Amino acid sequence: MDIEGAESKAIQGMRSLLQRNEQLKIILEFSPAIMRESGLQPEALPKTLREYGFKLYDISERKKKIEEVDAAELSAMAARMLKIFDAGQEVGSYTNLLCIRE
Repeated sequence: MDIEGAESKAIQGMRSLLQRNEQLKIILEFSPAIMRESGLQPEALPKTLREYGFKLYDISERKKKIEEVDAAELSAMAARMLKIFDAGQEVGSYTNLLCIRE
């Protein structure tokens, strides 16, 4: 899912699908800067996904790895991405998350 910062809104809109489908897996872009520009809190998306029972994994293109991330790691990543974006760079200002139910 790559919908330019509206991922949180999409997750809220698919509430009944999330409740009914235990096997659902989601890949989405996590771009704190675009979310912030849309008036959304970047921390809300991972929190909501965790409330639905998803484990979150960072799909790191740089490391060529998929690694589980917890709330503290995502917060730190979001802060780094915002700094990169605020410095005028786009590369490194987002990542993709794989979301799998526990």
